[in-house]
Amino acid sequence: MIQRKQTLFLAASVVLFLTTFGFPFGMIGTNALHNYKVMSADGTAVEGISTYYFSIPLAIASLISGYAIFLYNNRQRQMAVVRVTFIFYAASFALMSMYILDAVKVIADSEFSLGISFFLPFASFFCNLIAMRGIKKDEQLIKSLDRLR
Repeated sequence: MIQRKQTLFLAASVVLFLTTFGFPFGMIGTNALHNYKVMSADGTAVEGISTYYFSIPLAIASLISGYAIFLYNNRQRQMAVVRVTFIFYAASFALMSMYILDAVKVIADSEFSLGISFFLPFASFFCNLIAMRGIKKDEQLIKSLDRLR
């Protein structure tokens, strides 16, 4: 059933990913770190900083979470698909930390402060984790009902 609470958490995970593009990950002085490049205060891109394309594994995890919403008929497959997203989240977190460390090295004159988009992928990860727990509880409930028959 699409009305389960797991569906809400998986949908929230997708929405949280999409909102990461609207806000910077952090600020280094007057430079904003976005998913795709580092922008200076005057709107020009700062050169010499690799984004490490950390949004790609995050986007794949988000697409897989969206796909998992429609696997409600097969809970075992749904759990397996949600487990795969954790691998992509881990890769994205590693690449994001490399991106931030690289930006801090290149722009060494100022202090780094976190932005709202830094926390959104972690919130998306936890939404998938809560959805996974809900799917597992549903599977246990169905198994216990099968034993009663």
